[in-house]
Amino acid sequence: MVLVVCRLLKKLKIRGVTNKLSVSDRVRHVIASRASMLHVLRVLHCHGMNDAALNTVYHAVVISRLLYGASAWWGFTTAADRQRIDAFIRRGIEVCAEMGTEVA
Repeated sequence: MVLVVCRLLKKLKIRGVTNKLSVSDRVRHVIASRASMLHVLRVLHCHGMNDAALNTVYHAVVISRLLYGASAWWGFTTAADRQRIDAFIRRGIEVCAEMGTEVA
């Protein structure tokens, strides 16, 4: 005799999208995790990293992670999610401007 046990999933996460088709959790998580990278950029600048390298690091560790899979989940974002993303990108540009680095 085979006994099959099923359990109810409360949250299914595939590429940051939950079973409620909401990406708000992903947006909050990614912004929180990338916020610390803005501080890392300041530290790297203080240690003498040049502008081109800072720009490369910003795009590699902040922008790329923030927009990973965006073509798949962007349509499921709310206006508040898009405002959070825009505000975070503006904050990153301001941090780079404070250091005298132009973001391309």
